[in-house]
Amino acid sequence: MVPQDRRPRDGSNIRRVLVSASVVTFIILAAVAVNISMPRAIFNPSDSIEWENADHDPHPQLTDMDGDGIPDVEEYYPGNPINVQDMDGDGMLDFWEAHWSVVDPISEERSLYGLDATDMLEDHDEDGYDFNGNGRIDWYDDRVSYYYSKFPVDPHYTRSSVEDLVGSPEMYNGRLVLLKEVYVEDNGSYQKGDWSDCGIEISIGVVDDYKRWNRSRLTVVLMPYSIRPPFLQGRYEYSPDRYHGGTLIDIQGRFVQRGGDMCIEVRGGERFTNLLEFNSRFYTGDPTIHPVLRERDHLYNETDPMNPDTDGDGMTDGWEARYGKGYWDAANGTHVWVWQIDPTDPRDATRDPDEDGWNNLEEFNLGTSPIDSTSHP
Repeated sequence: MVPQDRRPRDGSNIRRVLVSASVVTFIILAAVAVNISMPRAIFNPSDSIEWENADHDPHPQLTDMDGDGIPDVEEYYPGNPINVQDMDGDGMLDFWEAHWSVVDPISEERSLYGLDATDMLEDHDEDGYDFNGNGRIDWYDDRVSYYYSKFPVDPHYTRSSVEDLVGSPEMYNGRLVLLKEVYVEDNGSYQKGDWSDCGIEISIGVVDDYKRWNRSRLTVVLMPYSIRPPFLQGRYEYSPDRYHGGTLIDIQGRFVQRGGDMCIEVRGGERFTNLLEFNSRFYTGDPTIHPVLRERDHLYNETDPMNPDTDGDGMTDGWEARYGKGYWDAANGTHVWVWQIDPTDPRDATRDPDEDGWNNLEEFNLGTSPIDSTSHP
């Protein structure tokens, strides 16, 4: 007789597993329900023993390899290397912009930003001066800028070319014109270093294409206190068969006749813009110090673009910079003043450079010229 198999069948095993699972599920749900119904203490982060050592700044500290105030991730974004000194091509070095920039506490916008070329035209501290006495601060949209600054096209200016202006001067006479991506063939007095003085007039020559042997050339007159870069390179030969075409720039100005010849005038205004504040400074330290280190350590005589009166002597920076004439003496390595009016020196308030009996502060308040002995109350 065959012994009977006493092991449970497969169906019985399945039923036992289901019963066990149901019991476990019930226990878990009951525990959760009890936990939800019980009052719990509210967690306060400041009670943590790590609170004092925690970093509460929600903004991450981003790497800035060249120390110019622009994080590397932003400098790489336009496709430029991080060691470019003027990323947006506005003529103001990134070091300078980062140093003087102020962040709006509400909008979190920066007053100066190394990736925004338009801030060179702004005058945040409104320290310009009404020199012509018409009751307003005059301003023109004329400017010379590096082509890669990518300024939007101004609809008030007619886009043209050097060839068009030279070939049909009567058509454009007196009009506001725009030249895009033209080469500086002759950089005028830029080569002598006079660009550091915003108050002088500079004439440069530009061409459409420096490679053409029969190219037309046009004179551009940069008037005192016009918006212009601190450096322009002219065309030069760097090998027997190759040339450097000079700096590539954009120009907005008025096409007029001067001394029998047609030219573009880039007019200056009465606003003391950020770019003019940058261009008005001069270096006062050891000439052997590298320019990058000069920027890092702020070894310049410079005005604060966020403060209308940097030295606090009662005279605005724009007024002092316009009347304070000086030049760099390369032989002695010093800055020599023709008229001792310095927007970073409060002692000049009591000086009387034109010797008319009225000091600089009095002439500023009365609207007369401190460098003209016939101009006084």
